[in-house]
Amino acid sequence: MQLSEENVDKVVTYLNELVSLDREAIEHLVETRVQCNKDLADHPHVQVSEDEEGNFLVGLLGIVNGLMGVQPEGANKPGWGYVAASFDDKSGKLVGFIRLDK
Repeated sequence: MQLSEENVDKVVTYLNELVSLDREAIEHLVETRVQCNKDLADHPHVQVSEDEEGNFLVGLLGIVNGLMGVQPEGANKPGWGYVAASFDDKSGKLVGFIRLDK
């Protein structure tokens, strides 16, 4: 699935609204990864990582970016999702969400 630019902006705005309501809760959700199976890891759009033991891990942004699709060849970050969490360099706290393709 590939969402329009307008819809990507709406998702980023929505996620930033949630951060303004409860930054700590959203930060915990973004930082949490859970083990998933190979079928989910092999999904063409869901962003999944692999730990040192070979376990597949997925988090909230992996699911959100899976909904929106991946950036095509020639984009800012080909193969990546469109949304990233932004953290303060000094405190490490969640600041909000940004578009990766701009």
